[in-house]
Amino acid sequence: MSFWTEEKLFFDGDAYFGYLEALIRSAKRSIDIETYIWDDDAIGRRIADALCAASRRGVNVRAMVDGMGSPQWGAVFLPHLRSSGVQARVYHPLPWQVLSKSLPAPETRRNKWTLLQWLVHVLFKVNVRDHRKVFVMDGEVACVGGINISANHSRSIKGPSAWRDTSVSVKGVDIAAILYAFEKAWLHAWDFTSRKPRWYNVRRLRRLKTESRLVRVNHTLMRRRRTYRDLLRRLGHATQRVWVTNAYFIPDGSLIRRLRRVAKKGVDVRILVPRISDVFFVRWVSSAFYYALLKSGARIFEYEPRVLHAKTLLVDDWAVVGSSNLNHRSLFHDLEMDIELTAIQSKRAMEQQYLEDIGQSVEIKMKDWKARPWTDKLLGQIFLLAKYWF
Repeated sequence: MSFWTEEKLFFDGDAYFGYLEALIRSAKRSIDIETYIWDDDAIGRRIADALCAASRRGVNVRAMVDGMGSPQWGAVFLPHLRSSGVQARVYHPLPWQVLSKSLPAPETRRNKWTLLQWLVHVLFKVNVRDHRKVFVMDGEVACVGGINISANHSRSIKGPSAWRDTSVSVKGVDIAAILYAFEKAWLHAWDFTSRKPRWYNVRRLRRLKTESRLVRVNHTLMRRRRTYRDLLRRLGHATQRVWVTNAYFIPDGSLIRRLRRVAKKGVDVRILVPRISDVFFVRWVSSAFYYALLKSGARIFEYEPRVLHAKTLLVDDWAVVGSSNLNHRSLFHDLEMDIELTAIQSKRAMEQQYLEDIGQSVEIKMKDWKARPWTDKLLGQIFLLAKYWF
């Protein structure tokens, strides 16, 4: 049975970024970083500067962002990173980014596809995003969770716009599965530097361990289905609790039916969602599921102090932290990664944080749902029709 040799949970962005910078300074061989959002702000520039310093001292640094999550990243950070030898790629750039001269085609396909073929390819893949937030140092330490490279997660932002999030750092042999997932995305991403990776190649990819009970990834259709079936199975077997924290709670029919079923059995089902979201329509859409859940005995809480961006799950004694939302995008489109926790103290810390978040939330009762304006309910149903895109 696999276990992480070390686990560190982060519920605070500032502590997490400080930890990342310390890892970057201590790296000796390689750094691989993959994130959906990399903002041009104080945090984004700090991490970029640290990566450049590591590259200049001989560390092999690779950075990858998503084309939709970080649309200006290439123009803003590319010159700085490239001048220091950092390899950089964009996963599924947007169509207008394909036309940019600063983003050449991936080296494995360059000169083989016409511009029209590339545009068709990009349009076909435009709804498939890399939503992971992953950092790996020397193939020995990995950080996974919901925290992007952005000051949105920092306490330096005052008020409700600051994000409450969760990430975890782990050590252990299963990190090879994290590297494999990174490598798969890297080989399909848009190449910035026009250089082949020096440390990881296709031959090494075949040697990396791809199976791990502790690393939940969805880069193939088979893995996506298997991971989802496993989630439904675990929910169905719950006997004590199902505690969900999710930033974008827009589940499909199978997941709603499973949550309702276990709630009716008397399992303590609690759904924690944001009252304040960075996506304006999410609260309307999430509330479309409240009635069915409340009627089944589930409890729903809306987090009030600030934006809730965390994605965690506690099912009895099974605990998961990662980037996956319980929405159509994570289930069917986006690349995601979640980590199963193994240490008792980590699970207890997750439990304590959940109770603290609940304490700062307002519980939605059936009377509250019925009292909501009919316009909010209508808007939720309307936006729900477009769930394929979110």
